[in-house]
Formats: sequence, structure tokens, C-alpha cells
Amino acid sequence: MRLSAKIRGKKKKTNVLLKEGKVPGVLYGPEIENLSLEIDEKKLEKTLKKIKEESFINLEINGKNFLVVIKEIQRDPIKGKIIHIDFYKPPLK
Repeated sequence: MRLSAKIRGKKKKTNVLLKEGKVPGVLYGPEIENLSLEIDEKKLEKTLKKIKEESFINLEINGKNFLVVIKEIQRDPIKGKIIHIDFYKPPLK
């Protein structure tokens, strides 16, 4: 499964992203520097419906591909919308 993301500018606030239909997220792992991301909400929801819980996702960020798993999804307790997502890039040998 493939999903696209953009590196999030440090000045963009979470509530602004959510109003724009973007979901803030982070990519981390032992072999990479942590990256703050923004992902299109509709594309993310569509991808999540197609994958199994612990599936690998090909995350494309500015033309680079990372094989990742979803570590955590935070949802709004009332609306159920995703408000943040964590991607983890495990060490691959």
C-alpha cells in the first residue's frame, strides 16, 4: 500500500492543519531522523480501510520512499476523526 505525505513546516499549527483537511503525523525509527508530517485526511482514511492492522505501508515523502508501520493513531473522542498518526520505520536488513 502506498501513501503520500509532506514534511510539515514548524510554523503550521495542528488545529490549522486539521481545518485544512490534513492530519499531522510523525515518522521515526532507529536509522532516521524524526520527521514532522502532514497527510491528506481523505487519502489516509482510504488507505487505512484497505490495510490490515500491522501491515507495511510504502510512505512517500518528497520523492523518498520509506517502508513503515503505523505505531499509533489518535482520534478525536467525540467526532472519531484522526487527529495525529505515528509511523515507525523499523530497521530492515
